[in-house]
Amino acid sequence: MLRHLVFVCLAFATLIATHAISVPSPLERKLNLFPNHLTLGSSFNYIIPGYNGIAHHRRTPFAVAPNGNSYVAYLVDDGHVHVQQLDKNLKAVGAEVKVSGYEASGLVAHNDGFALLTRQNASTPNGETVATLVRVKGTTIAWDVALNGPTHAVTGWGTSSDVLDGDLTWNGQYYGAYFIVHGYEGGAQGHYGDSIEYVNANGQIYTGPYSNNWGCSHNEGIAILETQQLPFLTLCSNDWHTGIFLNTDTRSMSGPKISNDQTWAGYGGEPFGGEGGSYSNVAPFENGRYIVAWQTRGAKLVSTDAQDNTVLDVTARWDVHNVAISILKNKSTPLATVPLTSGGAGDTNVNWITKTAIVDHVNVRVAAYGKNQAVVTWEQVINPECSAGTCTGKFVGTYFQLVDSNGAKVGSPLLTTKVTVAGDMRVMPNGDIVWPYVNVQWDPSAQGTPAYTNTLSFARLTVA
Repeated sequence: MLRHLVFVCLAFATLIATHAISVPSPLERKLNLFPNHLTLGSSFNYIIPGYNGIAHHRRTPFAVAPNGNSYVAYLVDDGHVHVQQLDKNLKAVGAEVKVSGYEASGLVAHNDGFALLTRQNASTPNGETVATLVRVKGTTIAWDVALNGPTHAVTGWGTSSDVLDGDLTWNGQYYGAYFIVHGYEGGAQGHYGDSIEYVNANGQIYTGPYSNNWGCSHNEGIAILETQQLPFLTLCSNDWHTGIFLNTDTRSMSGPKISNDQTWAGYGGEPFGGEGGSYSNVAPFENGRYIVAWQTRGAKLVSTDAQDNTVLDVTARWDVHNVAISILKNKSTPLATVPLTSGGAGDTNVNWITKTAIVDHVNVRVAAYGKNQAVVTWEQVINPECSAGTCTGKFVGTYFQLVDSNGAKVGSPLLTTKVTVAGDMRVMPNGDIVWPYVNVQWDPSAQGTPAYTNTLSFARLTVA
């Protein structure tokens, strides 16, 4: 009798578990793919090596104008960023515009053209490029302005940018450019940090208190989102103060901390995507809240650094990365901050979307979906082999999880093996989310060996 009862209980438990797994996602049948939809004027290398040489998607910036038209950009090896205008059906309009530059870092679409954040040559003492904002009207450059370098340097505090890993946004009055800088003179010489620069519609740099020539030292991740008033919402990750700060009001390694992460020189866990990343990691809700999404290895233990009592040393909870989110009350205040007391766990207040020690989760992105929901997406890697902060393994697909403005998961995630996220996730005028990707079988175990394509694909996640 007891054996029969145990069998029935086990069968019922299996039925419940199977049913739970088979419950469809609320996003089911709402993902539409358009493979090889756009033929490009040139081929481009769609892979960029990340930390430890692991292959990342090279960002193809995508932006939507108020009139519903859009632009997509891609980096060509000849030192130009190509920008293609698209109509409401994502079909090419006219010829590509070629802008001198060595990185496609951020894109804003206007009804009459676009603005691009890139790197251009300049006469810097260290021979490196500088961050440059280029405004194009129609197919003609209306103005461009260097955001660091010799023509912009603060006395005794010059910087260049051999990599940006940044983003560009616009609130109707100011552009906000957030990017990595490399000091070539003064106290910052030889060090990496970041800069936030605000520029008006005429290409004039805002010189008030919110622009910052040096903020989050040794930056390892950037997020920026436009707000009605300056300063814009910003977050930074760094390898010194071990985690992610909501630095809207400070522009530095202070302000509320939303993540503790194990870091070392040049490594911060690639929370916002690492090389080729720093986009689509923060999104607004209509009720005034915001959501931030990132990958993290957790914080099993935090302790005060023996050499600097303002710094917490962090012991990672896992070798793999999991998906975390934080809900912000407003652009300056999170609903919850992580523990900062030495001697305990440093991730007890993290809002986990995934939480496992045996599966890796990377390329975490987020976009607003409807009035007060958002879609969090990530790539999942099984059988991970992890070393020095990164993992290789088998790519099993891209997940899409619906969440509400309290951070609660809504239903089960949608899984697909046919798409990745390789460019900005943008909300269209009708509320759909659209982003570009390259139609290939993704292999996260590959090193960042160049691979070329002359087509782009698009994905659309509909709200209706």
